[in-house]
Amino acid sequence: MAKSNPNAQALIGYTFKTGWKVIREHQRPDQATGGAFSICLDVEKDGKEFFMKALDFDAHMRKKENDGNEVKAIRDMTAQHIYEEQLCKICKEGHLKKVVHVIDSGQETVPNLNILVPYLIFDKAEMDVHDFLEKTDQFDFVWHLKSLHQVALGLLELHKVRITHQDIKPSNILFFNNEVKLSDLGRSFCEYIESPFEEKQYPGDHNYWPPEKRYNRNIEKSWEQRCLTDCYLLGSLITYYLTRESMNAIIDRHMPSSMHPSVFNGKWDELTGPLEIAFAESLTESKHPTPFSGV
Repeated sequence: MAKSNPNAQALIGYTFKTGWKVIREHQRPDQATGGAFSICLDVEKDGKEFFMKALDFDAHMRKKENDGNEVKAIRDMTAQHIYEEQLCKICKEGHLKKVVHVIDSGQETVPNLNILVPYLIFDKAEMDVHDFLEKTDQFDFVWHLKSLHQVALGLLELHKVRITHQDIKPSNILFFNNEVKLSDLGRSFCEYIESPFEEKQYPGDHNYWPPEKRYNRNIEKSWEQRCLTDCYLLGSLITYYLTRESMNAIIDRHMPSSMHPSVFNGKWDELTGPLEIAFAESLTESKHPTPFSGV
């Protein structure tokens, strides 16, 4: 399992003033990405378990841009909490069916940590898609299509209320009673609410970034471009369902070593041809057998 968070351990047994009792640190798979600035907890109230996502003040303090500035860290942390809370409220009031809704929210200074803990409460999922696929040996084609259809519907619902997700990946797709829903709007963009990440072109997980971001190409920060980013991320998710790899990981195998994002220092025009070839070769790669192998 993933490394334990000391602040999460310190919260075990604590009951918030709103009645949420922390029963354990929420366990995430070793391979799961994201959540670097959150404390993930399993909490209970009225005999039912829920999931608490609390912002981690210590992690925010360690961010390079904060440089030990407590005032800036608190300001940024609170702004991110309020922003995600606002987006969750929009989804709940819009009756989005394929997006996880927030149950409760608040912030409290916890005595044994002596720090402010802003938190969001959600229904507790059975597991995420990353964990499910890692544990599944057989390929259920019908389930894969049904699950991807539900993700696409969730994305369509978000776009209808003018929100782009920007961080679609296996660990952000959660299981609830044999259906999946989109989760974690912390890196999303809303067309009519200013985001704390407004200066970042792609605030999501770098393992799934579109090629433009991986190669630091500046593009217009428009609604259309952000929708296109979501489309690329959805395509990468489809690839992951079929191969257990992201599209970027496969593309990298077909790019010249001198043109990998970690070493390339040239111009975008030099990349477009090799990227198009690598993308085409990736679509026909047969390293991982799928239901389409041999067709």
